[in-house]
Amino acid sequence: MEPQHTAQALGARREFWLLCRLRCRLLRNGMVRRMRQHWGRWLALAVVAVLFLLGDYVFFTHLWKYLVNIPGGMGTILTTQLLNMVFLSFFSMLVFSNTVASLSTIYLSSDLLILM
Repeated sequence: MEPQHTAQALGARREFWLLCRLRCRLLRNGMVRRMRQHWGRWLALAVVAVLFLLGDYVFFTHLWKYLVNIPGGMGTILTTQLLNMVFLSFFSMLVFSNTVASLSTIYLSSDLLILM
Protein backbone atom coordinates (compact mmCIF):
# COMPACT_ATOMS: atom_id res chain seq x y z
CA MET A 1 0.00 0.00 0.00
CA GLU A 2 1.51 3.27 -1.13
CA PRO A 3 0.53 6.45 0.67
CA GLN A 4 -1.62 8.86 -1.28
CA HIS A 5 -0.09 12.29 -1.69
CA THR A 6 -2.16 15.37 -2.13
CA ALA A 7 -1.55 17.74 -5.00
CA GLN A 8 -0.55 20.46 -2.57
CA ALA A 9 2.11 18.26 -0.92
CA LEU A 10 3.54 17.27 -4.29
CA GLY A 11 3.56 20.91 -5.32
CA ALA A 12 5.41 21.93 -2.17
CA ARG A 13 7.89 19.11 -2.62
CA ARG A 14 8.41 20.06 -6.26
CA GLU A 15 8.94 23.70 -5.31
CA PHE A 16 11.44 22.69 -2.65
CA TRP A 17 13.49 20.67 -5.16
CA LEU A 18 13.31 23.51 -7.68
CA LEU A 19 14.69 25.88 -5.06
CA CYS A 20 17.43 23.39 -4.17
CA ARG A 21 18.39 23.02 -7.84
CA LEU A 22 18.42 26.79 -8.25
CA ARG A 23 20.68 27.18 -5.20
CA CYS A 24 23.06 24.52 -6.53
CA ARG A 25 23.23 26.22 -9.93
CA LEU A 26 23.91 29.59 -8.33
CA LEU A 27 26.70 28.08 -6.25
CA ARG A 28 28.20 26.28 -9.25
CA ASN A 29 28.04 29.35 -11.48
CA GLY A 30 29.65 31.50 -8.79
CA MET A 31 32.47 28.99 -8.34
CA VAL A 32 33.07 28.67 -12.08
CA ARG A 33 33.20 32.45 -12.49
CA ARG A 34 35.64 32.82 -9.59
CA MET A 35 37.81 30.00 -10.90
CA ARG A 36 37.98 31.62 -14.34
CA GLN A 37 38.96 34.97 -12.85
CA HIS A 38 41.50 33.66 -10.33
CA TRP A 39 42.69 30.33 -11.74
CA GLY A 40 46.25 30.99 -10.53
CA ARG A 41 45.12 31.33 -6.93
CA TRP A 42 43.08 28.13 -7.11
CA LEU A 43 46.00 26.26 -8.67
CA ALA A 44 48.38 27.52 -5.98
CA LEU A 45 45.89 26.59 -3.26
CA ALA A 46 45.46 23.10 -4.71
CA VAL A 47 49.24 22.58 -4.92
CA VAL A 48 49.75 23.76 -1.33
CA ALA A 49 46.90 21.52 -0.11
CA VAL A 50 48.31 18.45 -1.90
CA LEU A 51 51.81 19.15 -0.55
CA PHE A 52 50.42 19.59 2.95
CA LEU A 53 48.54 16.28 2.78
CA LEU A 54 51.60 14.47 1.43
CA GLY A 55 53.75 15.97 4.20
CA ASP A 56 51.21 14.87 6.81
CA TYR A 57 51.18 11.37 5.36
CA VAL A 58 54.98 11.10 5.40
CA PHE A 59 55.25 12.54 8.93
CA PHE A 60 52.62 10.29 10.48
CA THR A 61 53.92 7.22 8.62
CA HIS A 62 57.39 7.79 10.08
CA LEU A 63 55.92 8.46 13.53
CA TRP A 64 53.85 5.28 13.37
CA LYS A 65 56.85 3.18 12.29
CA TYR A 66 58.92 4.65 15.10
CA LEU A 67 56.24 3.95 17.72
CA VAL A 68 55.69 0.38 16.52
CA ASN A 69 59.42 -0.42 16.68
CA ILE A 70 59.90 0.64 20.30
CA PRO A 71 61.00 -2.48 22.22
CA GLY A 72 59.14 -3.99 25.13
CA GLY A 73 55.65 -3.34 23.85
CA MET A 74 55.85 0.32 24.81
CA GLY A 75 54.93 1.38 21.26
CA THR A 76 51.41 0.05 21.53
CA ILE A 77 50.97 1.63 24.96
CA LEU A 78 52.23 5.01 23.71
CA THR A 79 50.04 4.79 20.62
CA THR A 80 46.99 3.95 22.73
CA GLN A 81 47.65 6.82 25.11
CA LEU A 82 48.23 9.23 22.22
CA LEU A 83 44.93 8.26 20.60
CA ASN A 84 43.15 8.56 23.96
CA MET A 85 44.59 12.05 24.40
CA VAL A 86 43.50 13.10 20.89
CA PHE A 87 39.97 11.76 21.38
CA LEU A 88 39.69 13.41 24.80
CA SER A 89 40.78 16.77 23.41
CA PHE A 90 38.28 16.52 20.53
CA PHE A 91 35.53 15.59 22.97
CA SER A 92 36.45 18.51 25.24
CA MET A 93 36.33 20.94 22.31
CA LEU A 94 32.96 19.54 21.29
CA VAL A 95 31.51 19.94 24.79
CA PHE A 96 32.88 23.48 25.13
CA SER A 97 31.53 24.50 21.71
CA ASN A 98 28.09 23.08 22.42
CA THR A 99 28.02 24.74 25.84
CA VAL A 100 28.80 28.14 24.34
CA ALA A 101 26.20 27.66 21.60
CA SER A 102 23.49 26.55 24.02
CA LEU A 103 24.16 29.37 26.49
CA SER A 104 24.08 31.98 23.76
CA THR A 105 20.85 30.50 22.42
CA ILE A 106 19.25 30.48 25.86
CA TYR A 107 20.25 34.01 26.82
CA LEU A 108 19.43 35.54 23.43
CA SER A 109 16.06 33.84 23.31
CA SER A 110 12.84 35.82 23.37
CA ASP A 111 11.49 33.41 26.02
CA LEU A 112 14.10 34.51 28.55
CA LEU A 113 11.54 36.57 30.49
CA ILE A 114 9.38 33.47 30.98
CA LEU A 115 12.35 31.50 32.36
CA MET A 116 13.28 34.17 34.92
